[in-house]
Amino acid sequence: MSTETTKRELYQSIAKVAQALASGNRPWLASPPILLSVDGLIAAYGRSKNRRTVIRGITFELRRGECLGVVGESGSGKSTIARCIAGLHGPEAGTIGLSGTML
Repeated sequence: MSTETTKRELYQSIAKVAQALASGNRPWLASPPILLSVDGLIAAYGRSKNRRTVIRGITFELRRGECLGVVGESGSGKSTIARCIAGLHGPEAGTIGLSGTML
């Protein structure tokens, strides 16, 4: 293989990458699959008259390699979100999915 052939192949490869970038086709940048999804989560505590909704409309997705921090005042529902995800507290509404399987 000559040096000229190697250069030509290199330029052709660069041209293909440039065309892919220009067209928006970037398969090497595809997002990893969603590992954890929470959509429209609502949870409450108490019974009847004393029922108190502590989280309302929580929605997020986490993909491989991502992390999420939940910050808020004491009593704002951070632990309740975790308890719902872990299955320790039944949500009033919303969905929780783990690797595509609804929990």
